[in-house]
Amino acid sequence: MKLSRGEFLTACGSALVGAVLEAQPVTAELFDPRDSHEGMAAGEMRRHVNTEFLVLTPGHGTQRLLLTQVDDHTVDGRIEQFSAVFLGNGDALLADGTYRFQHAALVDLDLFIVALGAPNGSGACYEACFTRFSGRERVDVLR
Repeated sequence: MKLSRGEFLTACGSALVGAVLEAQPVTAELFDPRDSHEGMAAGEMRRHVNTEFLVLTPGHGTQRLLLTQVDDHTVDGRIEQFSAVFLGNGDALLADGTYRFQHAALVDLDLFIVALGAPNGSGACYEACFTRFSGRERVDVLR
C-alpha cells in the first residue's frame, strides 16, 4: 500500500492527538473559570450597571463605555450565560474584537465585544457575552 507523505503525516498527527486525548481527559476542574475574570457572574456584573468602564484601544488610546444592562440567557442550571451591553459616546466606533476593560471595583477584564449599532444616534452600543460553569461539580468535557 502506497501512502503519500501528506497522508502519512496526517495519519501520524491524528494518532498522536488521539493518544493525548485518551491519556488526559479535559475536565472543568482543570480550568475552573471562577478562579479568574472569566468567572465573572451576572450578579457581579449587574452591580456595576450605570457605571463607566475605561477601554484601552489599539495605539494606547482609551474610550469610556457605560454598562447599561446585563441580560441572563441561562438555559441549564449548570452553565450560566449572560450578556453585558455597553454604550459609547460615539466619538470613534470600536471594531469587533478583544479589548482591555478597566473598572475601579473590578479586576481588569479582557472582553470580546461586538458592535450592535447606534440606538437613536446617541452613541455606539456594544455587547460582550459570557458563559461559565455555575456549580462546583466536576463536568467531563471529553470522554
